[in-house]
Amino acid sequence: MTDENGTVAESLKDNPLLITSGLPAFDRIEPQHVVPAVSHLLDEVERQLAVIESSIEPTWSSCFERLERLDIPFEYGWGPVSHLFGVRNSPELREAYEKVLDDVVKFGLRCSQSRPIYEACVGIRSGADWSALNPARQRIVEKRIQSAELAGIALEGEKRDRFNEIAQELSQLSTKFSNNVLDATKA
Repeated sequence: MTDENGTVAESLKDNPLLITSGLPAFDRIEPQHVVPAVSHLLDEVERQLAVIESSIEPTWSSCFERLERLDIPFEYGWGPVSHLFGVRNSPELREAYEKVLDDVVKFGLRCSQSRPIYEACVGIRSGADWSALNPARQRIVEKRIQSAELAGIALEGEKRDRFNEIAQELSQLSTKFSNNVLDATKA
């Protein structure tokens, strides 16, 4: 995907899912773009997340500004795929979507269950600068903490593994349901 210099592989250079500015190029996105782009994005955001986790501090800029930058490429790459899956579904797009879905869900769970990020958020909420945050930012911190708690941050070992298995299964069932509804509507 990227070489040792961090350069994007030639096969990905024209992939419309890797454009991170402007509007998504829906007219250029094809099913064959999905797996390479999303795999590349997941590799990149995993690396970036590891850096964030290793140096995160309980401040708005150290936590939320960095996480926001982490989200942008993923939103441009996965967001359009998810949208097209719902509105321009085809057998080829289904296949590509389903190939990367488990990895996307795993990454989402990894982010939601990140102990360093959770602890930084709790630190922001309990820190001296909490009252200086505007209400919107306080709500963002509260929602991030709540999201982590609902995603099983407190679970360990087998219980966390089982929770993650259920989340994976739910994602697959949701996709299957959507496909069945679409197929029934088409019929």
